[in-house]
Amino acid sequence: MRSHLSLIAFVISFLLVSVTSFAPRKNRYSTSDNTDKHRRSDGRIYPFSRVCKTSFPYELGASSKLAEEILWPMTTFFADMVDQSSGPFYYLCFPSKGEKEKRCVPIRDMAAIWDATKALQFLRERNVNIMERSSCDILSNAIRESIQAYNSFYQPIANGVALSKEVLLEKPNIAHSAMMILACAGAMRLSLLDNSLDSIPPIEKLTRGILSSQLPNGSFLPEFIGSEDDMYREIEFIPGEAMVALMEIHDLSTNMDGLISSETRKDIKSSMMKAFEYYSGYYYERDVGINYNIWQIQAFAKLHSSLSLQSPENSDKLSSIRSYVLDLCDDIIDSKAWKHELSRGQSFYPNLHTVEIACGLDSLVDGLGVVRSLADDPESRALRYEINIKNALYFLEWAQKRVPVESPAGYGGLGYGGVQVFEQRLDVTGHAISALTKILRV
Repeated sequence: MRSHLSLIAFVISFLLVSVTSFAPRKNRYSTSDNTDKHRRSDGRIYPFSRVCKTSFPYELGASSKLAEEILWPMTTFFADMVDQSSGPFYYLCFPSKGEKEKRCVPIRDMAAIWDATKALQFLRERNVNIMERSSCDILSNAIRESIQAYNSFYQPIANGVALSKEVLLEKPNIAHSAMMILACAGAMRLSLLDNSLDSIPPIEKLTRGILSSQLPNGSFLPEFIGSEDDMYREIEFIPGEAMVALMEIHDLSTNMDGLISSETRKDIKSSMMKAFEYYSGYYYERDVGINYNIWQIQAFAKLHSSLSLQSPENSDKLSSIRSYVLDLCDDIIDSKAWKHELSRGQSFYPNLHTVEIACGLDSLVDGLGVVRSLADDPESRALRYEINIKNALYFLEWAQKRVPVESPAGYGGLGYGGVQVFEQRLDVTGHAISALTKILRV
């Protein structure tokens, strides 16, 4: 009898230890590893994670609060990465050494200007203290000076222009023009492009330059001219960046008369519709890397939003664009990093690449905006996206804290990933700032 009782006690103790060891972290959201089948808009079948049922309410407001808490140190980091003596931005910093380093990568420089405008807008919308006002001044000056540094020489492209090789120190492509347009758009939203500049960048002509690079099949040539084979070069990045810029300036021109001509506005919309046919077809017919999805989502979520404001005659096209954007988003949350590592909590965080989560989050928030435009959401995509967004925020919070506040450099930023941080990067932090500011507006 005693031996039976001892055996029962041992089994109960073992079960209690097991339950404790494998219980999910408090307030940690995850998707189940169970799979179901979902028919894509192209007719193919693919698996996706079912949303697990939680015993506690999910509140998106909590995501906004956490996003804001992560953003504050990031704005300080961005201001700290400005070279106030010779300008503009440092690209890397090394926390353990307290050192910073520049890199001659014009596309990243201009992307940093665009990200800086988002950080500055975040600060301007809040009551800031003296230190944060200093960050505002530093960022404002850096944005103006950086735009002016590239706003000097242009070369003619068809009926538009491109940034000159003499300025870039490399062969110009449509991504350079795109990032210049995006940086200027961000600065104009903050009223930073005024008489303080020697001249206003030629937004209309830069836009026309990108439009001139589009082939009859809807694809874009990266370097403005070339053969049809060239359209595949860096297809994961360059065309998507160009399309985001086209839609950004299209949307901004709605409230800024004279920014671009009415003809250019129409041509942008026509160009985007042609591009949708090509790039969605490319996606459904081929195996593409997850990098392809990031910029495509952002570009066509903007197109979806723009078309949604117009007449009901766009309903069929809207449905196709929406399906494409959501399929791209589903790929992100079904990827190995998001589904099998991010969702499983902090013990898996050291396996993740920070840039993969920051970029994915930047796009997934746009996808959530598209889902919320639906009158009905039978697949509970909104909840799935919200859960994954919250998981990504937990990870970014963890990654940011790898560098303590007393560190000689790098506090508030993000780097490559892992428990030990050797470097913090401006571009990774910029992607995160973009995502976090979107969360606050969703």
